[in-house]
Amino acid sequence: MASRILHPGASPLLLAPLLSSTCTLLYAHDQHFFLSLFNHPTVRNHSKPLINPYYKEFFSRGLPIVLSFLAVSAGTALANLRLNQTLLQTKGTFWWYAAGAGLSLGHLAYVPVIAPHVQTLVDGKEGEDLNEALDKWLVVNWRRMITVDLGAWVAFGVAIIGTLCV
Repeated sequence: MASRILHPGASPLLLAPLLSSTCTLLYAHDQHFFLSLFNHPTVRNHSKPLINPYYKEFFSRGLPIVLSFLAVSAGTALANLRLNQTLLQTKGTFWWYAAGAGLSLGHLAYVPVIAPHVQTLVDGKEGEDLNEALDKWLVVNWRRMITVDLGAWVAFGVAIIGTLCV
């Protein structure tokens, strides 16, 4: 049984990156689902006055959540690499944890691409097409979700299965 080869308390630390990356992935999916409703053809014209105030609240409340998930994913992965190095190397999962940590932090690499769309949505200047800005944000968010967020989740899943299975 896997628990016999682990020191007490190791399993929660080994599982933490997968749990937090699951939260990141689900949050990204929920963002895409709920914000895309503003641009659904049946409500697009009616949503124009709502996008700016909604997105301001959405962004200010959501940013700390996303950053927390990313910090927990990368931080617990790095803790595993340090504290469980021998186990992970023996099981051949060391680099899966490292990949998951890198992909979690890779979420932040999208900041320069997505920031202009966020700024447009938060500023809500007169004459700006906020539905178009939201469309652009949704495209970048989707790409980020299926590359680094999904990639981190898969890497951590492979790492945990490989580490905990005897």
